[in-house]
Amino acid sequence: MAPFPKVLQLSAVVVLSVATPIVGYGQAEALTGLLGNATDFNFSWIFIAPSHRDLKPDRSKGTQGFGFELSFDLPGAGITKHRRARTAEQRTEEGKASTCLGKFNRALLGQDSACADTTFKLIEKRADGPVLTPEITEFDWHPTVFSFEAAVGFSQSGAYEAADGSNTMRASIREAPSVSLYLNLEDSIKGLPGKYGAYAGARSGLVSLVGGKAFIADTVRDFGGTTFQLGPVLGAVGDYGGLNLFAESAYMWREIKSIEWQKDITTGDLPKRARLSGWAFAVGVQFHFKDASKK
Repeated sequence: MAPFPKVLQLSAVVVLSVATPIVGYGQAEALTGLLGNATDFNFSWIFIAPSHRDLKPDRSKGTQGFGFELSFDLPGAGITKHRRARTAEQRTEEGKASTCLGKFNRALLGQDSACADTTFKLIEKRADGPVLTPEITEFDWHPTVFSFEAAVGFSQSGAYEAADGSNTMRASIREAPSVSLYLNLEDSIKGLPGKYGAYAGARSGLVSLVGGKAFIADTVRDFGGTTFQLGPVLGAVGDYGGLNLFAESAYMWREIKSIEWQKDITTGDLPKRARLSGWAFAVGVQFHFKDASKK
């Protein structure tokens, strides 16, 4: 499993290079450095809810697409809590763990006292026995409750058509890039088995119409347009057997105020703008590179 993150990083570089119209040597080098600091790679299936604005999904139930996102923890940014001593009943229930947390819960470790846990990681198997390397972790008296995370992503969904039916138009919508800022809940959620987390945040970035075609009187006319989007995001993530799955919803406000038509045609009754605001839902898988605390 050790080479897996590097393969995934290389794949992400290739996808980013294809998604970006022009990627020079300096840009590719910058992307590689950016990936070196990434903590997660998220791949998702996206569903766009039906809309009856200027452009709507060509299917009544909505349209679909795919996207990916690279996440980066923001070191030093977050909200922490101070550990509190457990009651006598809780100490009994928590057993006799020899870790720093176990000692603290049993009142064997004083508040803010220095303590470190040592774990051993297998680095090689030999005939005379395994070769282990120790990892020493200082006990954290102020664990993080909420952490901040930034992300850069790309997505594409389609197809869309004119909502009023007066023109035969088709186009896809591309987010390249999208930029998000998340507030992650790091505490475990009581009453739920396994590891679950929740997050909320905001997303912005560029949105473009791509592959736009209008079929008018036996002719095909190209069109496009670009604008910024902005909206809230709310989601949850769960760990299932070491595989992180997530689901999120978002509402994006985005309006292309001026559609770009071919210069050699008169627009006439053709749409002048494209209002694309609406709900989007995504489910996907999250691949973990490394912990920000171990960078």
